Amino acid sequence: MCAVLEQISAFFSQEHAMQYDNTKQRHAIANLCSLGEFSKVKVDISGICPNLMSSKIEACGVKCSRDQLFRKLSDDKNVRLFSFQEEAGETVEIVPEKDSEKTWIKIDLRNVMERYTGYNGSNVWQNMHLVAEKDAVLSHLLSGVHCSITIHLCAFYNEDPNTRPLYMNYALMRDRVQLSHLENLKYTLDCFLSLVPLITNTLYEIGGEENATVRNALDNLKTETPNVRYSYEIYRMNREAEKKAEVISALMSCVECIRCKVWGKVQFEGLKCAVKLLCNQNAKEGEEMFEITKEDVVYLLHLINKLSTSVIQYNRYAAEQQLYYQREQMRNQLRDARADDLDNAFFLGTTGSILAGHRYRRKLQ
Repeated sequence: MCAVLEQISAFFSQEHAMQYDNTKQRHAIANLCSLGEFSKVKVDISGICPNLMSSKIEACGVKCSRDQLFRKLSDDKNVRLFSFQEEAGETVEIVPEKDSEKTWIKIDLRNVMERYTGYNGSNVWQNMHLVAEKDAVLSHLLSGVHCSITIHLCAFYNEDPNTRPLYMNYALMRDRVQLSHLENLKYTLDCFLSLVPLITNTLYEIGGEENATVRNALDNLKTETPNVRYSYEIYRMNREAEKKAEVISALMSCVECIRCKVWGKVQFEGLKCAVKLLCNQNAKEGEEMFEITKEDVVYLLHLINKLSTSVIQYNRYAAEQQLYYQREQMRNQLRDARADDLDNAFFLGTTGSILAGHRYRRKLQ
């Protein structure tokens, strides 16, 4: 037990702790995400033809296993949608697209928490990482997003959330989140925060002029964003990376869990927006730029906020584990001290009895 606790203590030492000096900027982003102008989104939750999805994946040079990826749906899609709509509240609106098989969901993300659902999406994750693996930057970014989502599932956990409160599952966090994942999480958050100056004008367009609260929140973000000129050379990407990011986002169509699909689409569309921005920054002269829509920017904003939240939750987990280790260490020291006291008391008691018996025998003589 002591050896395990020492390993935990070493893992959560200061050199491994995730520390940032951009806390105020991240708080400003969280504040924006809490406002209706930025929290209400429209998300594509359509399914996709297995043949089309397979061809998209294979176009990225990855062999697709349809049997693993496209499992038989456990129940009717409309039943799942109704169940999610009932759970999330009346703010959820399902919008089928005319003359298309697409289905959109209009939702206020403030009413839909990203948490543990019990859904196993390992096959989808496996295909995502296969698509990204030959692109070093995209692979790191995808791993960072994966780590963030995993931390949310561990930090907001309960197998029966409708009847019991959520809690942090320490064992699951320890099992699923490794140091290499945390390094990619930091890499991803640092990269995306550097993109904030590129989307600030669009954020002002979304916020408008009428609402003073929104305007103040935007001004606060602009103030807290470092006034530096970033170089994006280390995040060099080409148009092929954007195609791969598109496929990664499209893979969410294979997910059955509606809550997972909503937050997954928001975050992977945010990832796609980030890839477009990086491609534009590294574009050669005369090369066509990617269009960045207002919806893209909102998705990226929420993705940055989710990455930031996962850092907060992991640091909370690390601090609580360190406190647990210290308490266990103190208990062990107290047990050892008490054991020493008992040994001393026993020794003194035994010695006293021997001496008393010796004196008694001398008197008899």
